[in-house]
Amino acid sequence: MKITIGLSLSITGEYSPMGRQAELAIRLFVADANASSALRVGGERCEFALECHDDASEPVRCAEIYRSLCADRRADVIFGPYSNRLARVAAPIVEQSGRVFVNHGGAGDELYEQGYKLIVGILSPASDYLRVFVRLLTQLKLWRKRVAIVASKTPFARAVASGFERAADDRAARRRGVR
Repeated sequence: MKITIGLSLSITGEYSPMGRQAELAIRLFVADANASSALRVGGERCEFALECHDDASEPVRCAEIYRSLCADRRADVIFGPYSNRLARVAAPIVEQSGRVFVNHGGAGDELYEQGYKLIVGILSPASDYLRVFVRLLTQLKLWRKRVAIVASKTPFARAVASGFERAADDRAARRRGVR
């Protein structure tokens, strides 16, 4: 049985460093999986193929790729692109096609607030990234635990910062001196 993984990645453009890393990781998975006879579906050995296209870090190009992957049904499994900006473009296209969307590269909260039924998130939402850090601060044996939050103006950075602020404003955190 052959299973084709289809996706776009930013091999060029703004997100290219992360896109190239993701491509190498996925290609390594495919090579390792194909070298092994351990992966089976319904008792039948699986062989994987990868259909990866460069979205050039551009939302319009990303949308074209996902429309093509979904309309032509060339891929059995659809992986998302890197970046929240591109995942926001791809997710509704894949959802509308009735296919599962494996989101490995977009962690923005708004992606999960859209009510998509077929999205599988590998990453936690951005607002959860530093919640555990606040819990760690509450355990420190210091009387006051003051934290300054510095973030860029990107939606992702704002989501991380606001999640941290909400966790720090929690009654238990405040009672233990986190400000």
